[in-house]
Amino acid sequence: MYDPDLKKTSTYYASIYALARSCQRQRMKSDGSYEYDKDDVATARVAVSLWKAALHKAVIPTWILSKALQRARYDVSADRASLIKLILLRNTKGGGSMIMENDVQGEKPIAYICGQIFAKLEHIQYKSLGDRNAGIREKFFTYAMTTPAAAFGRLFNLNSKHLTKLKSEQPGAAVNLDKDLQELCRGIDILKFPQQFLLEQQGQFAIGYYHQKQAQFAGSNNK
Repeated sequence: MYDPDLKKTSTYYASIYALARSCQRQRMKSDGSYEYDKDDVATARVAVSLWKAALHKAVIPTWILSKALQRARYDVSADRASLIKLILLRNTKGGGSMIMENDVQGEKPIAYICGQIFAKLEHIQYKSLGDRNAGIREKFFTYAMTTPAAAFGRLFNLNSKHLTKLKSEQPGAAVNLDKDLQELCRGIDILKFPQQFLLEQQGQFAIGYYHQKQAQFAGSNNK
């Protein structure tokens, strides 16, 4: 993960409690921020399941992945991304279709690439419109993660408007961001987005989104 204090990417090891808490329900406060719901008992249930899986080298129940992905619509935090990646690696023989950040773009699973593209579209919206209480992540994250074909058609339509506005105000930034987006899209035929992503693919989407966000944080601070 990218450490803003150290201004570099470092390895992060989450505790079982931190992994479990990433599944806890959140609720919006009056100022628009989120807080953990103390009435939700998910943390204890997830922690017990993770502890048993560690002791017996067993697979992790898929309901935990479902819960983590439900919470991802609020934020794909380091703890939440770590839990999703752990489940994908543990539950699929040989790691399944899991990938790392430095893999060649064309060799990454399509769901992972879609997550990267979504993060870039979100970044373009931010550069165009500034900070918004309800941007595309709040409105479209779950939609894009589950039914990409339908979601990305609308997302690219919105993106064309964001880029048009950005070109009139920051033409250099617009060109660079559009080039970045096109580079990500090289790993996928944007006219043939899958109709639906299964649970494991939704996890890959979330990891791709997280990795791309971290890369953007690091890139912005380096600049």
